[in-house]
Amino acid sequence: MRTIQGAGKSATVSVGDLTDALGSRSFGPLLLVPSLILITPLSGIPGAPTTGAIIIVLVAAQMVFGNSKVWLPEFVRQRTLRRSRLNAVAKKLKPAARFVDRITSRRMVFLTHRPFSLLLVIPCIVLALAMPPLEIVPMTSTILASGIFLLALALTAQDGLLGLISLVLTVGAVVLALVLIF
Repeated sequence: MRTIQGAGKSATVSVGDLTDALGSRSFGPLLLVPSLILITPLSGIPGAPTTGAIIIVLVAAQMVFGNSKVWLPEFVRQRTLRRSRLNAVAKKLKPAARFVDRITSRRMVFLTHRPFSLLLVIPCIVLALAMPPLEIVPMTSTILASGIFLLALALTAQDGLLGLISLVLTVGAVVLALVLIF
């Protein structure tokens, strides 16, 4: 949270300032945000799951290809937010951040770094690719986004144990869904 609040040097903070401040750790948060949005009822808006899935695939693919930091188009990097607004959002997110800090810790960190991190990133891509065709089935995007959220949270918190648990839950949910469908 302090890293985000310390980004940039002016009264406004750009998306580029935020991703530069986070560096290689920006992948996790950039997977968390769209997956978190898709867990909410916003996933019921036509096109929202597909848009979120595109963002997730683009970010996760950069991790798969070994990028050291996230590349974003210049028009996205230049988007700005007033520092006062950023600080207000950070203040509202502090209770959630404290909760996440309580349930996560730096366990089995090696699983959150290459090549093992691919075990967490590739399922994010697979789940995201399943969203557009399943968009017409209510709640499927929310379920798929929940799996991505847990995997992204593990990457962000560098919690390999959470990553393994999330991977098992996600694979189990997919297998159960396939069994029920067929």
